[in-house]
Amino acid sequence: MTNDEILDDAELFLARTSLRLIGPLPGECLVCYLARMLGEWGCRGPRFIDHYRDTVAPRATALRERLSRMGACCCDCEVFLNVYELRREPPPIGGIERILMEFDEDLDPDEFGDGFDDEFGDDPTSSGGERPPCQGVRRGSTQPCANWQRQYRARYW
Repeated sequence: MTNDEILDDAELFLARTSLRLIGPLPGECLVCYLARMLGEWGCRGPRFIDHYRDTVAPRATALRERLSRMGACCCDCEVFLNVYELRREPPPIGGIERILMEFDEDLDPDEFGDGFDDEFGDDPTSSGGERPPCQGVRRGSTQPCANWQRQYRARYW
């Protein structure tokens, strides 16, 4: 085995390992990816926003500018401080699940309490707490899944 072959094997190993450690999961939305990465690695600038854009949505060239206008100008953690938060209620049920629920005569509306915050906690990036599973987005999208909602804060001029 030559030195070039050893070097090629080492580079391939490192590339595969880095994708397993910090790569977005198939169908994972940007915000769920950021919550997972910040919980594991912490915040050090907009590196995870850039990595998601480069690997999942390379055509989203204005992603950082859009997030900056929304309030996340300098780093990944600002997405949770200023832009998105977990929904207070579970995400809406769609598709076939919704149709089945409409026809279910035995459905008790009180059965679905709003213990959503109790189950998932307030900090979406904490590695100890459980987050709801990502609802998924189409390939190339930089929009959040149904687990997230925009934070609307009053602005004082």
